[in-house]
Amino acid sequence: DLHSFPTRRSSDLSFFGDYVEEIYPEDVANCSETLEEVVLKGVKRIGRQAFDGNWILQSVTLNEGLVYIDDEAFNFCGMSTIILPSTLIHIGNGVFKSCTNLTEISIPASVEYTGTGLLEFCSSLRKVTLEDGPNLLQWNFACYDWAYLGSLNEVYVGRPYQTPENRDAFRALPLKKITFGGYVENILEEDAAWMTETLETVILGKGIKRIHGSAFAGDMMVNQLYVKAVEPPYVDGETLGHISPETCTLYVPQSSLEAYKAAPVWKDFFNIQGIEDEPLTTTVTLYGFDGSCSGDFYDSQN
Repeated sequence: DLHSFPTRRSSDLSFFGDYVEEIYPEDVANCSETLEEVVLKGVKRIGRQAFDGNWILQSVTLNEGLVYIDDEAFNFCGMSTIILPSTLIHIGNGVFKSCTNLTEISIPASVEYTGTGLLEFCSSLRKVTLEDGPNLLQWNFACYDWAYLGSLNEVYVGRPYQTPENRDAFRALPLKKITFGGYVENILEEDAAWMTETLETVILGKGIKRIHGSAFAGDMMVNQLYVKAVEPPYVDGETLGHISPETCTLYVPQSSLEAYKAAPVWKDFFNIQGIEDEPLTTTVTLYGFDGSCSGDFYDSQN
């Protein structure tokens, strides 16, 4: 019986073994003032508010095989880092809300849905990563979900995502850098760092094909724009928002330098620099001396 763990000042660890598949608040009901570490081995679902309010909680080890984290499961917990498993599919509303010690988080490529308010009030958060992958993510964020994120200065977007209607994914954040990986083909008006007046560096991956002209509206401080696509992306508009072609240096693949200098919108940049072309994605199968296959190696998609 896992219900109502005894409160013990001498013990600060909760261990959930291979046969425990679901966790709910009553499973750790008496541990909110003492629980410092949680280790999961075979859990598939973490229930709603399972660890809500465990401010003392400093370390969480989530097992591969975990699929579902319900609403506010780790709301107001004390950990500074957490590694989400590659099997995770669903992250509910406010799961990490008010985790004010959390400094960085990476959303696995396996995740299909994130709820609203996921990182709201995470005041120490510095970086958010959406890991590389081809599948669409339902990214249910809006500007109010980013409340009190004054430390967030970098976002990596490694996959295509969709936000609810009339919601801007990264509006008015204190970002200095935003990167779009190789699986992202289109940047719409609501997708980019709109009205992020602190933004200095934008990196667009080699898969980018189209950019909405208002995607970077208000981003007047951008001074470095890297575009890794070999073919100049189509810009739906006459400018790239408020990115100034006079003060921002544009970096493009060396082999495409002349193409960018002749392409609409891109040709308006005063300073266009060529950088080394990135290799295309390749798959190399490795074999041992005995002829056995030891696995495949893939290069980066960024």
